[in-house]
Amino acid sequence: MHVADLEVLDEQPEITTEVASIDLDYSTLGPKYGSKVGDIDAGIESGEYEIDDDAGVLRVAGEELEDDLFDVSLERTYSGDGEMLETESAVIIVNHDE
Repeated sequence: MHVADLEVLDEQPEITTEVASIDLDYSTLGPKYGSKVGDIDAGIESGEYEIDDDAGVLRVAGEELEDDLFDVSLERTYSGDGEMLETESAVIIVNHDE
């Protein structure tokens, strides 16, 4: 790789963290919520839910699911110029010049 310029930013670039997916534990969810599972799925699909990290619950379809019933996958995105690369301790924005 050839690096023409390397710039260390004083501030972190604008990066957003969004929910990429919510996976449900249907083996436990089904017996506990029965016919409400369809409503729970629909609420997640439509984005009508709230994740309460402090309480460790997912609120959806009028229910509060405990954290052992679901797993949330997060995705970090960057919408500025260049491509975002992430390591454990750094965010790198690569701008490709033609």
